[in-house]
Amino acid sequence: MKKTGTTLLQLGLGALVLTKEKIEKAVEQIMEKGNISKSDARSLVNQLVDKGEKAEKELDRKLEKMLAGLMKKLDIPTQKDVNELRAEIEKLKKK
Repeated sequence: MKKTGTTLLQLGLGALVLTKEKIEKAVEQIMEKGNISKSDARSLVNQLVDKGEKAEKELDRKLEKMLAGLMKKLDIPTQKDVNELRAEIEKLKKK
């Protein structure tokens, strides 16, 4: 039972990097050993996939925020800034 708990913990921690297929395979191995029922296995797969997707979205959000802050700190213009400057140049050309 302790080994099963360790395996499940490893699955939870590895959910960030594992694909759904790998998660299903790992849970299937646990199920084959008789350590978890089929319905619990399905539930576990769904939970791990959901956690992985949520963690991925959160990581994307944090990276985007960090990069935006870094660009601002380094005074690197964003695409929006460049587009605004282009529009201003076009206005000035027409005068």
